[in-house]
Amino acid sequence: MNNEEEFIIKRISATEISTNVPHLISWHSPSDFSNKSEFNFGYMGTGPHELSANILWVMDVFPEKECLAWASKFSEEVLNYLPNQGGKINKSEVNDWIKSKNIKQKNV
Repeated sequence: MNNEEEFIIKRISATEISTNVPHLISWHSPSDFSNKSEFNFGYMGTGPHELSANILWVMDVFPEKECLAWASKFSEEVLNYLPNQGGKINKSEVNDWIKSKNIKQKNV
C-alpha cells in the first residue's frame, strides 16, 4: 500500500510527531493559523483533535464544520488505538468509520 492510500503517523518525541497528513484546518480558529495546535495522538486533547479533524478533511466527504464536529469521536475511536510509537491508518478504514457514523456527507 502506498502513502496515498494511508495516513502515516510517527512519534518523534513526547511532544512531536511526523505525519503525511496536511495541516489544512484548525480547531481553535479556522481563520487564524498563527494559533493552530501541533498534531499529536494517544490522549484526548487539542493535538489529537487537530490531527483527527485534518484526517477527516483530507477524506473530502463532508464540510469543515462536520470534520471539526466529529474530530473528538474519531480521535477517541481510532487515533487512541495507535501504539505509542505511531502507525498507519488506511483510508479505507477511515471511510468505514465515516459510514458507520452516518455522517452527513457533501453532495458529490
